[in-house]
Amino acid sequence: MGRLEDIDQAIGLQMYTLSTISQDHRTFLTLLQNLGSSHEHRFDRLGQPHDLGLAIELKEKALRLTPDSDLNKPAWLSSLGKSYRHRFVEHGEFNDLEVAIQYQTTAVLITPSPHPDMAEWLTALGGTYILRFEHLGHSEDMDKALEYLSRAVLQASESHANFPGYLNNLAQAYSTRYKHIGLLEDIDIAIQHQIRATLLIPNGHKNRGNYFYNLARIYLDKFERLGDENFLTTALNYFETSAKSFPRDPSLRIRAAYMRASYTPSTRIAERLEAFQIAMNLIPELVWLGTTVYQRYDEIKKLKNMVLEAVAVAIDSKDYFLALQWIEEGRSIVWNQLLQLRTPLRTLADARPDLARQLEQVADEIYSSSLKLTPSLPLALDRLRTAEDIAQGHRRSAEIYKQLLDEVRLIPGFESFLRPARGLELISRALSWPLVVINVHESRCDALIMTPRNDKIIHVPLLSLSLSDVAKLGIEMGHLIGMRNPKQRDSSRRPLVEWEEESCFEHVLSSLWEDIVKPIVDALGLKPIPPVDELPHITWCVTGPLSLLPLHAAGRYDQKQSKISDYAISSYTPTLRFLIPETEPSSRPNTSILVVGQEATPGHSALPQTVPELAKIRLHLQALHQCTELTNHNATKNAVLDLMQTHDWVHFACHAHQDVNDPTESGFFVSDRTLSIASITERSFKNKGLAFLSACQTATGDKMLTEESVHLASAMLAAGYSSVVATMWSIKDSDGPVVAGKFYEKVLKDGRMDYKEAAKALHIAVENLRVEVGEDEFERWVPFVHFGV
Repeated sequence: MGRLEDIDQAIGLQMYTLSTISQDHRTFLTLLQNLGSSHEHRFDRLGQPHDLGLAIELKEKALRLTPDSDLNKPAWLSSLGKSYRHRFVEHGEFNDLEVAIQYQTTAVLITPSPHPDMAEWLTALGGTYILRFEHLGHSEDMDKALEYLSRAVLQASESHANFPGYLNNLAQAYSTRYKHIGLLEDIDIAIQHQIRATLLIPNGHKNRGNYFYNLARIYLDKFERLGDENFLTTALNYFETSAKSFPRDPSLRIRAAYMRASYTPSTRIAERLEAFQIAMNLIPELVWLGTTVYQRYDEIKKLKNMVLEAVAVAIDSKDYFLALQWIEEGRSIVWNQLLQLRTPLRTLADARPDLARQLEQVADEIYSSSLKLTPSLPLALDRLRTAEDIAQGHRRSAEIYKQLLDEVRLIPGFESFLRPARGLELISRALSWPLVVINVHESRCDALIMTPRNDKIIHVPLLSLSLSDVAKLGIEMGHLIGMRNPKQRDSSRRPLVEWEEESCFEHVLSSLWEDIVKPIVDALGLKPIPPVDELPHITWCVTGPLSLLPLHAAGRYDQKQSKISDYAISSYTPTLRFLIPETEPSSRPNTSILVVGQEATPGHSALPQTVPELAKIRLHLQALHQCTELTNHNATKNAVLDLMQTHDWVHFACHAHQDVNDPTESGFFVSDRTLSIASITERSFKNKGLAFLSACQTATGDKMLTEESVHLASAMLAAGYSSVVATMWSIKDSDGPVVAGKFYEKVLKDGRMDYKEAAKALHIAVENLRVEVGEDEFERWVPFVHFGV
């Protein structure tokens, strides 16, 4: 498959050459076809959809201009067919599969026999028929697949470079038929062909890991059919070989390691931990800095529950430090990458100022380009070349960054430089109050607690909790907040809550208390303390569907001293690294605040209560501090971003939204367009204090990316704000001024705006709202949450 740099260089040269020759040049069609193939090769490496789209577009153009008499016609037909098959696998459009078969069948029919490449066309066509059999279940499709794949093996010599691939494809056809029909002899035939393929493929071949993975899966099928432990052992050994293969795409190696870890008996914990460690080490390659943030989120979805299972196994082995390390490596991956790029390099600068300067420069380049989206198709050739140059520059920067990191880690004393394990040590020193990390997996649920100036990690098994319990609570919660429009800050008076809804809210909050929070409170030895100034503080870091539930409001509201707010002030953090400040933002008399208010946003309901909300902020802050307001048409995207750069704090009172298709495009609705997560994070603000997000669902994550905390609160933390007030769902418009007024009254400390007082101030402000509207009005006071320090 070649180095990525070589593929990029080939694409660049081919694009340049095409731009310098006319369409009737004798090499034009070949260059067009080769450029399409290069884009498809890069798609195999990076998985970027625009590469596959370009491959099809370029190959179709080449084929359209190629006369039937051209000797390249069969090869280009088969190649285009494979591209359509590729797209079917990615997007599931059945018509792509039909087009693929049409092109590949034509390639076979018009190829004279004998022909040195006939086996290539046959195996490609057979592989596509396997897909159609899996999609439709028609036995005639499998019959055709086996016919074409067998012919390919018979027509090619064993010395042919692609012969192991023909054997692999034939083995997969028999394996597929076994899974659908259940003929045991098909497994044995599949094993014969697959073993032969693994014996013939040379070490270092790009497909070697794939062939061993396929062989492992076949043996696993045989074990599950016959129950012979020898077949399981063989399968596990082949999964290990696949996981350790090189080179190959990291997603396959992660899958292989995960399969080995999952199917290894639970009593062999050391082997399971070893396999999970291989998978965890590969995550940075899967979620690579050289790709866009959008694509990285797409890759993260492939991990599914692997990280949570790995953490559960580490806890089972009583290696709590490893469990926390894996949580940090395998969750909030993109945020951790962005934070790593922003990490001050003072210690390195003292030892190697040259390396520190290079690393900082490359990190800045990657950070600024990470959130730029891939251009959509189609583009003119000159614009396409510009976009290509930008993307290639980003990938080269990511490669240089890794090389520099490797160089730094060779320096004595810097072996753990920017590694998660080192991060945990820093977090332990930075803590001012307990940090509670909760892992939820189907095998077990646990809390791990780090406390200030204490290297020991407290383990609290949550014996009454299960993953299915959490999932049910999440569904129940989603139903409750979905009964009214949760998409925007609500200016209307909502209907009275029915008794059943109140009961459901109480059920959710009491379940969170009994099964999760109370055991943790007991383990910490907390006592109910009425004076808020004496209340301890807890920071929650949660996993899985628990991230969509309000732990900060857990409690039995029909009993005294049975809710978390009686025992502690609550904050959240999406990742442990957010608790390590870049530098110490000061609490000074001249702290400045930017206030953004949108009473009337085009296309959205009016928010009249933003006016008194901003007035209350002025009342408390303007006399002592620099307070700049941007309201209505003055609050444009660029104006807001520019003033965020020059102000220490920011307050948003407006509509916001969650983009389910592209999480990085979630954002605030300002006067001219959306102020998105991408545009905020791209600015990389330094040493900011508080961000108050008085809008809807600013702490609502993506249900498909529960481990990534892709919401506006996290974006503000990543952008450089140490403390963030947000909401889990839309708030009632009239509640905004009540909470904001009391909050800013309390956040002032000795004439200073102290962001470290934000959690306590919010605790008091929400308590004030709860008293004013009634404790049973859960949906009005529960959504307010604090993130960060």
